[in-house]
Parts: sequence; C-alpha cells; structure tokens
Amino acid sequence: MRRTVQPEILDTLPADSPDAQHSRLDLRRINGLMGHRRRLTRHLNDVLPPANRPWRVLELGVGDGLLSSQIWKRLPAPPAGSQMVLLDQVPVVEAKAKEELGQRGWQVEQVLVDAFVWLEEANDFHYDIVYSNLFIHHFDQGALVELLRLIARRSRAFVTLEPRRSFSSELGVRGLSLLGSHPVTLHDAHRSVLAGFTNDELSRAWPETYWQLQEGRAGLFSHYFVARRAPGT
Repeated sequence: MRRTVQPEILDTLPADSPDAQHSRLDLRRINGLMGHRRRLTRHLNDVLPPANRPWRVLELGVGDGLLSSQIWKRLPAPPAGSQMVLLDQVPVVEAKAKEELGQRGWQVEQVLVDAFVWLEEANDFHYDIVYSNLFIHHFDQGALVELLRLIARRSRAFVTLEPRRSFSSELGVRGLSLLGSHPVTLHDAHRSVLAGFTNDELSRAWPETYWQLQEGRAGLFSHYFVARRAPGT
C-alpha cells in the first residue's frame, strides 16, 4: 500500500463547529482504543532527561491537551522550573488539561502557530523532548523530511505515535462505524491510515547521524518512532 497524504476534514473546520467537536470526542475514544496513553507514557519515560535540572518539552499538534495531561500524571514529576510548550494552530486546548499539567509542576505555554515556523524561527534553544500523537502523518514526504530535520536540530529526543498503514488498520477504520463515530471521523480515519507509516520509513527519513532510532508496530493499528541523541553528542 503506497503512502498517500490527502487533506483531512477536521483540519479545515472551525474549532467551535459541532462536527469538529464531535470528531474530537471520537479521537479521545480512538486514542483509548489504540492504547496511545499507555504507549506514549512508556516511550516518554524511556527518554526523560536527568532530574537535576529543569526540563523543556514541546508537544506538536496538541489538540485538546487531555491526552498529555493524562500521560504526565503517570510520569515522574518534573524538576522545578520545567516548561511544557503546547503547540497547535487551532485553539482547542482544554483549560482542564493546562490546569492538571500546572498542578503536576509544569510551567505551561500554549502556542498557536505553524510547527515549521516555531521550530525554525521562534527560539534558539533545544528541547529535551519533542513529541506528538497522530500528527506527522499529515505531511507529504518533502514536508515530513523537513519537519524531522527541524525536530532533530531542536531536540535531544523525539517520540511519536502514528497510524500504521496496513490492512488491519483499514479493518479497524471500518469498525469505527459500529461505535457510532461521526462521518468526519470516519472520513479522516481512512485518510490517516493511507498517510500512515510502516517498516522503517521514519528512520529512513530522519536526517542526522549519531542518533539512536527505534521504530515499529505498536499494537494492531499504530506505528511508533523514537529518536534520541547518542550519549556524548
């Protein structure tokens, strides 16, 4: 199955559209069914920086932020002064998510900007961790390579979970209709699978040497990728 990237409806809807709101609720359920909270928690735990200094973490395509607030409840509390940047072009981060992250010890900054612009122009420092969930599959190969280049330049570790491009994922999409998923969700889920990843596609697109890369199947429907700088680099 050749990778094909096509526009998804949710990306074009106003944030307060009833269709968008329904689809975002569906995404919460889908993340639960795919086990993304548990999987991201495990992968992020593996790349946590030393606790003897503040951490700086960036999430790309944060959405409503509730998945991240749940994840960081299950990870060690960050050192004092640690900063969490939540980036998305659509202002849909729930106040509850920011409040829970703050209670966990994070200084939370919400950024409404294109990921490429932020990574290229907005700052001159590195993040300890950049991570995303169901985000980077939105980009065709040229844009994907550029995004990964920028992430590699700005971070010491990158973690992502994406759709897996496979027959089992296609069957999973068909099953979503039995759960009462919104038509926007069903449309976008099919396109997400076609734009997903398999084998070592993300490792081959990663731009730099001196990184330790892990990639593969995550359950029936997901694909994971973890990159971390090799010690001493």
